[in-house]
Amino acid sequence: MRFVVALEKAQNDSGKRRYAPIPQMAYVKVIDSKSYSLSIDGNGDGVIDSPLVTTLPDVHTLHIKGPFPKYLRYDWLGRFVDSQGEAVTAPLVTFATSTGTSMVRAETGGKPQVIYGE
Repeated sequence: MRFVVALEKAQNDSGKRRYAPIPQMAYVKVIDSKSYSLSIDGNGDGVIDSPLVTTLPDVHTLHIKGPFPKYLRYDWLGRFVDSQGEAVTAPLVTFATSTGTSMVRAETGGKPQVIYGE
């Protein structure tokens, strides 16, 4: 659920940046199988702050499936975009444990959803 909250924060932050260049938009980056980062303007000065890295807890072999890195970047309209600002389909992000998988689906303009797997 922390990952879903990170996506929501990125989407909300980008929504405040009307017409800003893509490098100034908020994003979540899945770095590797154990960590992701959130890059937003947390202090409200108009500049994206240094990324806040979250490392997954070492519980039940919890990990994120690749390939890596995965960028989930929003524009001010709440759409997923690539580094050039072109609208793209957001990747599914799959979390796996020794007991099963769950996926996070992020819809353009909507709230991210957790899809529980096997």
